[in-house]
Amino acid sequence: MKFHTYTEKKMKLTYTQKELNSVLDEILNLMKTEGTNWVKGWSSKIASGFPVNAKTKKTYQGINLLSLSLTAYKEGYTSNEWATYNQWKSINEDFKIKKGAVTIFFWGQKDVESEILDDNGKPKRKTVWFLKASKVFNADLVEGYQPKKVETVKKTPLQISESFNSFVKNTNADIRHLGGRAFYDQTCDYIQVPNVSDFNTAEDYYGTVLHELVHWTGHKNRLERNFKSDKESYAFEELVAETGSALLMSVLGLSPRPRKDHAQYLNGWMKAIKNEPKAIFKAFSKATQALDFILNLQEKKEVA
Repeated sequence: MKFHTYTEKKMKLTYTQKELNSVLDEILNLMKTEGTNWVKGWSSKIASGFPVNAKTKKTYQGINLLSLSLTAYKEGYTSNEWATYNQWKSINEDFKIKKGAVTIFFWGQKDVESEILDDNGKPKRKTVWFLKASKVFNADLVEGYQPKKVETVKKTPLQISESFNSFVKNTNADIRHLGGRAFYDQTCDYIQVPNVSDFNTAEDYYGTVLHELVHWTGHKNRLERNFKSDKESYAFEELVAETGSALLMSVLGLSPRPRKDHAQYLNGWMKAIKNEPKAIFKAFSKATQALDFILNLQEKKEVA
């Protein structure tokens, strides 16, 4: 991926990189103290979970999804709608907005002349990409705007169980219930978890299955994530699986499970982050890819 070489663009990129580093530092601090507990806000407070743009209704992706969701959890926002100042103004001319802007990032592109000449001796055109930053505000900060109401749906364990079993079945994953431990075998491509009766709570079972299901998406015939045996790679993949399972728990309207070995997992995550500062960003990107992959399998079943 190539960036602009102009001095003006370098200045903008430097500013944007500073903003990006600031956001990443905030994310790291929250993940160190909260782990995946911040996902609770998505299921208990925010209607559809993921942050969306109030103007376009599109869901934010990648690091923006992570940053806005963490901010909503930390600030206790009741809405998952976000927009820029100008977008809020176009929605409602008569409005007041409080402080609390959050930086988001997106890619811009522009055609420029390259150093390569065409047959006529003229510079060829090429497309270069550059990172851009913008500020958005949560709907809770906007006076004169009525955020969509959050409806709390009460589910009985039986209903959740039926829905969950159907959700997992739609993936066509080979899941075997036996033994006393949970794992994904990438060589034979199957998931093993203990029998349901061996779990203390339903949430423990759901979280365990979803954790292994995220590992399952990394198979070479699916998303093809690299499964390596070194400690850093293992910690990185565990961060992907644990974050992905937390996202899936939120999508399914299930309460995130408190891990008994949370400290152990956190230490593993920090090892990956220590050797690669952007590991948390990359891991979350992989986790959202796994989420999309599993959700797409649900849509295919519905169409069929």
